Amino acid sequence: MSLMRHWQKTFKDAGATSDTPKRVLVVGGTINQQQLLALIGASLSEDMKALGEIKSVEAKADLKGALIPKYADYVARLRAEDWQHELLTTYMIWLFDIGRIEAALELGLYCVRKDIPMPERFTRETYVVVADSVLEWAVAEFEADRSPEPFFSTVFGFVDGMNSASPWDLPDKLRAKFYRLAGLLEDKAGRLEAAEACLIQAAALGAQVKTKLGAVQKSLDEKTN
Repeated sequence: MSLMRHWQKTFKDAGATSDTPKRVLVVGGTINQQQLLALIGASLSEDMKALGEIKSVEAKADLKGALIPKYADYVARLRAEDWQHELLTTYMIWLFDIGRIEAALELGLYCVRKDIPMPERFTRETYVVVADSVLEWAVAEFEADRSPEPFFSTVFGFVDGMNSASPWDLPDKLRAKFYRLAGLLEDKAGRLEAAEACLIQAAALGAQVKTKLGAVQKSLDEKTN
């Protein structure tokens, strides 16, 4: 099975440095749910405070990278027990921020399926954050002449409803960006009809794609004449 088909099948139903705090978490033993969640919350609060005190984006990313292995077992435990905790969506954001797109998207779609909300400091729904994060990464990949697949198409399937009963309810500006990139990818692959359809939808949502759409339509005319 190709990587693309694996992702489409898997998510069809979705949607330590010296500055690191020294709190130690214990996964095993007889600790109960309430105790474990409280312990995770206290440790996470310390680490978020440490992150908040760092001004450098690069240094923040370095600390997030160090925190990933610290919390990996707790993320796995929360998922295995089907418990909700802000660590799950926080961990997802860290993964996106350090460029671990596959792990970030897998966890993100899990959080969407389980209706796990973003931490209180966020004003957007989890699926909107997932969509925006993947799009930002995908645009950067495309502009660097690298393929954003299969991750872009996986999320685009939720944007246009192919991977869910109904499309994700995203702001029009964000949806427009998805259709724009989809059109550019289809054009690059030589699928002009699909490119035209995506770019028309992008334009209808307010994207500035007039020049590219005109070029695609001109190529289609030349192809049929």
